[in-house]
Amino acid sequence: MAMAGDEQAISVGAARGIILQVVNDAMTEFNQHRDAIASHRDAIVGMHTEVMTLRDGFAQSVADQRAETETKFNEVKKYLQEKEAEHDVLNQSVIDTKDAMDKWAIAFRLEITGAFENHKNVINETRDQIQEMATRSGPEGGGGAGGAARGHERRIFDDREYKVKDLPEKCSPAQFKKWVHEVEIFLETAGESWKGIKALLGQCRKQEQEIPLNTGPVFDLMIRDGRAAGGNNLTGLFPFEKKGPDLYQLLMPRLNVELAGELRQDAADNGWELWRKLNLQLDPPREDAGFH
Repeated sequence: MAMAGDEQAISVGAARGIILQVVNDAMTEFNQHRDAIASHRDAIVGMHTEVMTLRDGFAQSVADQRAETETKFNEVKKYLQEKEAEHDVLNQSVIDTKDAMDKWAIAFRLEITGAFENHKNVINETRDQIQEMATRSGPEGGGGAGGAARGHERRIFDDREYKVKDLPEKCSPAQFKKWVHEVEIFLETAGESWKGIKALLGQCRKQEQEIPLNTGPVFDLMIRDGRAAGGNNLTGLFPFEKKGPDLYQLLMPRLNVELAGELRQDAADNGWELWRKLNLQLDPPREDAGFH
């Protein structure tokens, strides 16, 4: 009986030791897992802290870059606005300078024209005086041996009495060419301010577009081409704007009723455009004609 109890007591003690060993092993393993979990948690917390730090730093960097970009953009915008204002001032200065030069050129042209007119009047008065003196010293005046009378030549053409005839009602090309030539002679002998008019009229009839009544690119081109065609007495000082209405007043009353009614509105007070359209209808320029 005692033997059996001892075996039972050993068995219980052995069992208790086994159980304690198992419990200890389990606690050791649990503690190891707990420590591992704590280590992982600490690593995760560290990574989270680092990510938050990077996020905050990135946001601040973006804010700084945005502020810097806005500052530079405002500086560029201000610079462009200042340059635009300077450009407007410069552009207005150029416009004002051009207007002033245009006014000066017109005034200078009028001054030159006035000087030419005065010069022409002086020449005409002097010529009349010379003619009167020559007449008085003719055969009746003697003049010594009569040398003065023999040396005087009678004028065969007096431009003061020359008139432009009316254009015929039914005008043929030949009649129109003759009339054009008479107009050219009349204007060429009208005075110094009309010098070069023949070459200028020749360029007017060649223009394909309407001729404006102002000194501009069309006028400059006609002056250049007119001089190249032989109009050596044609210059850029020709009073183009002033002579346009004068030419219109000369030509319009001499047109037949049909032409006058048709062209009156198309070239009102613009003799250059009236001349171009008149030639276009009655004697249009030919492309193959070197001189017409």
